[in-house]
Amino acid sequence: MKGDFSKDTFDAKKHFHDVLMQQGRVLLDQEWNEQAGIETHRTETGVKDIVGDSGAPVDNAGFEIIPVMMGGSPPAPGKDLQISKGRFYVDGILCENENDILFSAQPDYASTPLPTVVGTYIFYLDVWLRHITALEDASIREVALGGPDTTTRTKTVWQVKYVVASSATTCAAGLPSAVTDPSTGTMNARSEISTSTDDPCVLVTSGGYTRLENQLYRVEIHTAGANRAHSTFKWSRDNGSVIVKWEKQDAANKNNLTASSAGRDDLLGFKTGNWIELINDDNDLLGTPGILVQLLTVNGNVLTIDPATIKDPQNPGAVAVTINPAKNPRIRRWDSLGDIKLNTANSTWLELEDGVEVNFVEGSYKTGDYWLIPARTATADVEWPFTTAQPPNGVKHHYAQLAIANLTAPGGILSWAQPSDCRHLFPPLTELTSLYYAGGDGQEAMPGNALPNTLKVGVANGRLAVSGANVKFEILTGGGTLSPANGLVSTGPNGIAECGWTLGANTPDLKLQVKASLLDTAGNIIADDLPVIFNATFSIAENIAYQSQCSNWVLPAPTTVAQAIDQLCERKNQGGDKCCSIAIGPDGEYKTLAEALAALLKLEQLDVSLCFLPGNHVIDKDIDLSKIETRFRTLHITGVAAYITMTAQKLELLADKIVLEGFSVFTNEAANLNTDPQVVLVAGIVIIDYCAFIRAGASSIPFVYITANKPGSVAYLTNSSFVGFYSLVFANGVQGVIEKNVITILVLQNANLNDFKPIPLGWNDDTKRQMLTNLSQQQGQFVNLTNWVLAIRGNRVGAIITDVNRPFPQDMYQSIFISENVLQLDKGVFISNSFVAQHLSILNNQFLTIPTGIGAVGAVAGNIATGTLAFVVAYQAVIMGNMTISQGAIIDALVINGFLGAQSLNLVGIKV
Repeated sequence: MKGDFSKDTFDAKKHFHDVLMQQGRVLLDQEWNEQAGIETHRTETGVKDIVGDSGAPVDNAGFEIIPVMMGGSPPAPGKDLQISKGRFYVDGILCENENDILFSAQPDYASTPLPTVVGTYIFYLDVWLRHITALEDASIREVALGGPDTTTRTKTVWQVKYVVASSATTCAAGLPSAVTDPSTGTMNARSEISTSTDDPCVLVTSGGYTRLENQLYRVEIHTAGANRAHSTFKWSRDNGSVIVKWEKQDAANKNNLTASSAGRDDLLGFKTGNWIELINDDNDLLGTPGILVQLLTVNGNVLTIDPATIKDPQNPGAVAVTINPAKNPRIRRWDSLGDIKLNTANSTWLELEDGVEVNFVEGSYKTGDYWLIPARTATADVEWPFTTAQPPNGVKHHYAQLAIANLTAPGGILSWAQPSDCRHLFPPLTELTSLYYAGGDGQEAMPGNALPNTLKVGVANGRLAVSGANVKFEILTGGGTLSPANGLVSTGPNGIAECGWTLGANTPDLKLQVKASLLDTAGNIIADDLPVIFNATFSIAENIAYQSQCSNWVLPAPTTVAQAIDQLCERKNQGGDKCCSIAIGPDGEYKTLAEALAALLKLEQLDVSLCFLPGNHVIDKDIDLSKIETRFRTLHITGVAAYITMTAQKLELLADKIVLEGFSVFTNEAANLNTDPQVVLVAGIVIIDYCAFIRAGASSIPFVYITANKPGSVAYLTNSSFVGFYSLVFANGVQGVIEKNVITILVLQNANLNDFKPIPLGWNDDTKRQMLTNLSQQQGQFVNLTNWVLAIRGNRVGAIITDVNRPFPQDMYQSIFISENVLQLDKGVFISNSFVAQHLSILNNQFLTIPTGIGAVGAVAGNIATGTLAFVVAYQAVIMGNMTISQGAIIDALVINGFLGAQSLNLVGIKV
């Protein structure tokens, strides 16, 4: 920009946001202009961040390259091209074209012909800023001031140009570097360095800038070149701002040029010997150098040139110049002696004047490249805060690809084929309507069947649902039918459009796809919007891989589910050739019990036999089948040489029949594992044989809890161990046999698991009196008679206790038969037994715990008789043949009718 400026201070790297005036201060042009630079940088950077390098608003997209149609039927494209009206952004710069125009009628690139050689061409937009003064546009001068100009302008210049390309060129390839690459040449500046000498007779020249005026030097490339040797430059101490209008030329003496003025004053005017440049609008718009010539004389407004000094780049041998009034001719003063060759050695500095020096670095240079060098008398220096050579300050060009067009010549007549549009279009921020996946992908169904769920897409503008948008579903591969058949669906109030899909017949092509596309108001697919692709698969066994972990397959092992089923079908129905148990373990069909139970229930295999492979199996997550609606009929779990380590809180099995055989369940307090796990068995029939349930610690939570899931539930527990406080609980009237087991504490309680509370381990006189009152009031009549029968025989039991503190009598066992058991807790621990039933037999048991002191472990406060072995509550009871190792032990009984025996019938003097 060749304005009368003090300097250009805008620097984007400083991140200044505003320029603020202070009262009573001088307002400088550089500060005003810096604010303009800040605003421009912010605006264009923001637009570029939103739009990208280039783009046009979709509802007013300009600069489409369109062939001009010729007459005829049908109309055919001609040899001319049209540029459509509208807007376009390049690097954030707004370009506007108010009318559809021919390529040759561009306002700032007029009379440029189109190519006439058949081939492929890239059409692109070249955008740059042109400095406008009152000489370029008289309307910006305020005539009321009587002639002086005030401010200047920068104008956005856009020019549609073309470059030859190969026939294979696409929009994605972008513009060739020959178009977009800037100059590579750079320049450095400095003020002259002081010199010194030891010779006292030689005057020392002080270094630095020695001129008495503050100047803004402009160094500008005149002749372009691929390197320094072929380039020239010119310079001005006033930023090239001394310029006047070339109004006319003397017809008799063409060396006499009449200007609008000879300049503002002696410093900013024209003088004999000055070099001037004759320019017009074409030089500015086409980036070409003007004619340099030296003045012979200045007589008022008449500038006489020396024809011998004419340097016309377009006509090197010219001896005269000619005015072209239509091109707005102007005369600019330069302070250099014509154009100057660039230095060819890196160490060479070229002096402009008064200590200002420049040095050019090897590279390419373009006409119009310029650098600004502020020089200040106060510092006797130039303001060049750089340590390295800098690229030009301008002119900066911005480029955008518009189209690729082919010029053809059918029948020898030139015509343009329909160009490929390379513009990027964008919608307003308020119209960002897009298609989104909403559900239905990845389903499967058998051939010829409908998918379980519809295919769903959503249409939204930003985050807002769009109602009434039209969507087209179409089958890409795999066949079948859609519902509706034409696939056209409109979105509902929630912005969702859905379509049903019935798969076709089974085909070798397993790629089943449907595409959903957004339509415009005319019912056409919006090409720029991405479609949504739905995939489906046939639900057939031959297409499902099978990774076998079973060693019992006939080789070669099956690799698909279909092959596995076929092989199983072909097996003979003989025991030696049938797999009757499902293995659990690292080498089994399932890795864990949880995985097996979940998979089998999902497959609705309700009668299963599971086998733990030898070794340790860890249950580290709760298993609770009560939370699953589907239940097993038979759940048979075995595991010879297998043991389970429980770190989870609960293992709850639910089935009509549960059978557990041959494995052990452990907790490990020393390893900081869970010490309060529970094994809950809910079934009509429970069978436990040769199992061990061992829990560390003294937890008040039941360990093995067996409860009825229907009236008449039974349990058979044999040859097993239940170790741990409250190691075994029979709840809610489970009947059956407990035989040949080792049990720490057996609890009989009519309560749900969640209602379980620690059982009082004894009773006091108040409890006894209340029970006696309740029994007496019944006058020997049975109440709440049940069918519950339980036999406890041949076991090693620490204690058998019943919740005697519940309201009594309530849901009593009809009959409990306790015989031939050894009842003994660990040394130093004493818990009295308690037995409650309508009919109770306690025969031939050994009570080996020695009653000590008053009360017992965990007993309720009260008057508990010393040495009490057991508390008995029944309507009818037989107690005989029992023995203890201590004389005077007591069985404290509340019985309406019954044979309690005598001391002679209970060995070693048990008193009843």
